[in-house]
Order: sequence, then C-alpha cells, then structure tokens
Amino acid sequence: MIQTKKKIKRSLKRSAQDIKKVSEEHGAEIKGVYYITRSELFPSLYENADFSVGPVKASIREGELKTSQKLRDIEMS
Repeated sequence: MIQTKKKIKRSLKRSAQDIKKVSEEHGAEIKGVYYITRSELFPSLYENADFSVGPVKASIREGELKTSQKLRDIEMS
C-alpha cells in the first residue's frame, strides 16, 4: 500500500512519541529503530487476509530471520 508523505510523517511522529514514553517510564535507552518489512515479489491485495496457520507461521518465521540478520549486521558495524 502506498502511503502519502503526510501519513508517513504522522506515523514517524507517533513512533517517536512512543519511544520517548518508553524511555521516560522504564529508563530504557533506545539506540536505534529499524524498519523491517516482508519480501514481496508480487504483492497481493488479499495476502494480509489469510490467517490460516501456515501463512501466519511463515510470516512469523520470515520476521524472525530478518530480525536476526539485522542484529548480526548491527553487531558487525
């Protein structure tokens, strides 16, 4: 889905506010925020509507793999 610049700006502002709140309430230090998305060769209008076990597990696994790779990339830099 293509988002307008206003929607993206609003979303980033909310994210920044959420990060600030966590930091203030829990004393957490957030050193970076990374955006991880699904790989989609051919995006489909209905792909986000399939909540059967197989696709949900596949989506979770893909997110775990991409997160692990991002953490490895951060450790190497």
